[in-house]
Amino acid sequence: IVRRACGSATHAACHLHLYPFFIHATIIFCFRRPDFYCYLKLTQRIAPQARCFQASIHVYMKPEKSLRTRAMEILSRREISRAELKRKLAPYADGEEEIEKVLAEFAERQWQSDARYAEAYVHSKSRQHGALRLKQALLAKGVADELIQPLLPAPDAERQAAIAVLRKKFKQPAADLAGKQKQMRFLAYRGFDMEIIHAAIKSDWAEAPEE
Repeated sequence: IVRRACGSATHAACHLHLYPFFIHATIIFCFRRPDFYCYLKLTQRIAPQARCFQASIHVYMKPEKSLRTRAMEILSRREISRAELKRKLAPYADGEEEIEKVLAEFAERQWQSDARYAEAYVHSKSRQHGALRLKQALLAKGVADELIQPLLPAPDAERQAAIAVLRKKFKQPAADLAGKQKQMRFLAYRGFDMEIIHAAIKSDWAEAPEE
C-alpha cells in the first residue's frame, strides 16, 4: 500500500507497507524494466509481531533517446543494411512513418548504405564462402539483388577461394569416392556451385593456390 510519494519526474521516493512475499517480486520487476533504475531498502519492521515492513523505493529514470540517436549509435559500431537497421529501431518507434523518416535521412546523407554494407560483407567473407552463400546471406539482410550481383567474386577468384578452403580443411586429396563426396559436401555448404567444386577437387594439390 503506497503511503507517501515525493520527488520529481526523474526521482521519486515512496514509503510502502509490503508483506514479505511481495518484496522479492517487486525487486525482480523493477530491475527488469529497461527504462529506469530502482533499488529497494527496508528501513524498519513496524512491530516485532507484524508481518509487514516499511520500505523505501528510489526510482531513477533514464533520459529517453531519440530514434535518430539510436540509429547513429548502431551505425557507429558497424555497417548494417537498411532492413536490419529498421528491425533494430522498430521496438523504439511510434510508428512506421517515424522509422522511414530516419532511414531516408540516413540514406540521403550516406550514413547508411546498402551498397557499402554489401561491399564490406563480400570483401570480408569471399575468401571463406562462395558466391551462392554470399548472395543468400545478403538477400536475407534485405539487400537488393541488383546491388549484390556486381560485387560477387569473379569465377577465377572464387575457384581459388574454394581450393584454399578445401586444402585448409582436408590437407590431402580424397582417397576414394566417399572422401570425394565428403569434400564436395563441404564446399557446397560453403556456398560454391558445382562447377567451382569440381574444379577445386580436380586441381593439382602439389600446386599452391594463388593469393
